[in-house]
Amino acid sequence: MLKDFVDLASLKGSGFGRFGAFLSRKYRENDYLLGRLHALERLVDIICDCADVPNKGINITEIKKRGFLRVLDAEEAHLPESGSLIAALRARMAALK
Repeated sequence: MLKDFVDLASLKGSGFGRFGAFLSRKYRENDYLLGRLHALERLVDIICDCADVPNKGINITEIKKRGFLRVLDAEEAHLPESGSLIAALRARMAALK
């Protein structure tokens, strides 16, 4: 799901021998936030798979969407350089059905 609206290849720290974000707060914030969202998605996938959720009629996309929004809510005040990224992520999540 996350890969549907965020290109995880857009990690900023991948350049300059994996030190691309070392001197840039904006780049570190970008990678940190995408990492949190990716981790949340993986955890939901693992738990849902173990609990056989797909066969129980539970909307996994909605669970992930709610989790993503909670991460954004929690991190927004602490990531001053990531306002445009957070706004774009919120807009894309709002468009999800």
